[in-house]
Amino acid sequence: MFLFLLVAEPLAMTLKSQNDIQGIKIPGKHVITFCRYADDTTLTLANASSVKAAFQHVVKYEQACGLQINLKKTNGLHCKPSTASLNDLPPIPWTNLSLPLLGIVIGSPSGISSEWNRVLSRFKTEVKKLSAYTLTHNAKALLAKSKLLPLITYTAYIYPLSAHLRREISNKIENFIAGDSRLILLIDTLELPLNQGGYTVPNITLYCDILYVKPLAEYCQHRKEKTELTPACTLIEYNIGLQLSRLLSIPFRNYLPHAESPNQLYSHALVLCKKYNLSFEELRNFQTLAIYNSQIATKRNSNPTTTGTQWQNIHFSILPNNFCTFNYRSVWNTSPVMAKLHTPTPDGVTLCVLCHTRQETFSHLFFECPTTYSIWEYIYITSPNE
Repeated sequence: MFLFLLVAEPLAMTLKSQNDIQGIKIPGKHVITFCRYADDTTLTLANASSVKAAFQHVVKYEQACGLQINLKKTNGLHCKPSTASLNDLPPIPWTNLSLPLLGIVIGSPSGISSEWNRVLSRFKTEVKKLSAYTLTHNAKALLAKSKLLPLITYTAYIYPLSAHLRREISNKIENFIAGDSRLILLIDTLELPLNQGGYTVPNITLYCDILYVKPLAEYCQHRKEKTELTPACTLIEYNIGLQLSRLLSIPFRNYLPHAESPNQLYSHALVLCKKYNLSFEELRNFQTLAIYNSQIATKRNSNPTTTGTQWQNIHFSILPNNFCTFNYRSVWNTSPVMAKLHTPTPDGVTLCVLCHTRQETFSHLFFECPTTYSIWEYIYITSPNE
């Protein structure tokens, strides 16, 4: 790999120095001609003649060093050029829709939607696979962090999560933890720490929002340190620089170009900054977990439902996980009793499985049922001092 990079560097320098090869100019002074990551190279060229000239240099490069471009793995994305210019392009598959580059789909909005649907399909498949096992809440929370969250985060770092996807992901997590759609606890409760009535289940949609805002950290660092504008910072400044400056109470830079209608991807990052009330210092010293925990704490303070319970007794350290899960279900009234699992009907399907005389609720099954009561009575007689 290192030898390849050494050999590939002359080609990169050539492509960058040729006057007949024009890259894509972004607002400001930056011109992007190509991007490289390991042995993957992406040319970002302004017109068909530049593409043709670049491929001519690639042919010379192949003749000089013996390496050859893999045409089977090479694709092109164009912005609807004329038929004449399209005919002059190199003989590789071309499209005007979208292409995946290093796992990132670029192109039309429909391509982005397709990518999210693909990611969500993998997410649902993994949830279904894990749901086949009998697991405690603790195990499910751990799997949600280690296996489910990573499936989403890479795409969430690049593209915002739409409203309907947010609800769908949260529903899947709630169902996964509950084990049954009739025993649901909302993610707003499940995301809390153990000692506050939750089970530290990751709020994946909140993580996605925080990750999407993360690129603004580089911009805030640039504003603080007054470093040179990078291409990423230039695009942020061009699209939402003025609005972000107003929101974060930092000086305006009217001498730089700004868009009249910001790109919706950048506008969404601005919306999220307002939604979560992120400060300039939080963005500059960006730490995903710290911001996440801060948002959870803010939601907890506005949620009084977790107060008044001795959660340290519910999650007593000496108890096995399945006992803790039982205690937790009991407190939140999500135990799988007949009254929860079935709608009351004339055929008596919700009747207690022990006495068959009354509806099976949690309090009836464990305290009021004659069969259960006799067990408690026996325990009291045999161990009156316990």
